[in-house]
Amino acid sequence: MKLDNKIKTFLERVEDVSLGYLDLTFFKEFELEQTQKNYQIIRKGEETDNDSWEKEWLIIALDSLGDQIIIDTSTTELEVCLASYEEDCWDLFSLASNLSNFEKILNLLTELSINRQQPVEIENNPLTEKDIKNFITKVEKINGGCSWYWENFVEECGG
Repeated sequence: MKLDNKIKTFLERVEDVSLGYLDLTFFKEFELEQTQKNYQIIRKGEETDNDSWEKEWLIIALDSLGDQIIIDTSTTELEVCLASYEEDCWDLFSLASNLSNFEKILNLLTELSINRQQPVEIENNPLTEKDIKNFITKVEKINGGCSWYWENFVEECGG
């Protein structure tokens, strides 16, 4: 599988993020090809059950609910989205307008997760309203808006 250098570099640097009960688990480069086979039409024109899955959607992670975090490689910006399967089709929800912004958001999330990675830690050190507002404000500044996904992610861990 041939990857854009930006994606390769991102995958080499990124680490899983845990905040209480919520996780983002990233695939390593060597895992991507097998992961894609579960979703794409790849072998000699065989069709999968996922007819609405686009070959340009590269799964890079899963969230705690099992939803896929993908890079839309058809966009020059490498938009990062949540892919959710509902009512026999895939719906995409933008998480970041580009891969660089996504990495910045993950860095903010990683900062929030310090001493809050495990459920018992988040119970003893919950996010405050100020923590949540600061995170959302920073995401809005980075990304030109804040996705409902990020708001829900941190609000689920609020005190």
